[in-house]
Amino acid sequence: MSKQSSAWLLDCGGGTRVAVALPSLLHLIEDSSLLFRVPVVPRHLAQVLLWQQRVFPVVDLALQLTGSVPAGSRTYLCMLGWRDGSEQSDYGALLVRELPRRIQIPDASLATPTAPLAGQWQGLAVTYFDWQGQVIPIIAPAALFEPAARSERATGNAQARRTDLRSA
Repeated sequence: MSKQSSAWLLDCGGGTRVAVALPSLLHLIEDSSLLFRVPVVPRHLAQVLLWQQRVFPVVDLALQLTGSVPAGSRTYLCMLGWRDGSEQSDYGALLVRELPRRIQIPDASLATPTAPLAGQWQGLAVTYFDWQGQVIPIIAPAALFEPAARSERATGNAQARRTDLRSA
């Protein structure tokens, strides 16, 4: 009997599909009014999510990879979580155009990407699998969001140091 792993299949739109490990997807948010524009950043990172009194980075992979957003598509936000190298939890949201789908990935379906596909997902994909004739990357949420999370922690640490200095 073949071993299988569970994952979430995410349709980011524009033909872009990715998968994440089951425990990585923490919440599905349907309220796009919680998104706010951020100026002077790359278009695929131009929004943040204001949710539960926090600000989270948002990545639009379809916009990053294809340069356009599918017309008339509904938008959902997948809140992803991970632990960084120092065991701190971090979070970010990924824009998807369809509801996430829980799938089983047989070990036998692991695939080798073409050179262009591997180049496109370099640094983001952990591995790849074949899903209905399409090679799908399994992405590491930390790779999508770590630069933003490090910046947020640095800002938080700087504010904490200023507060400490004021109280001294």
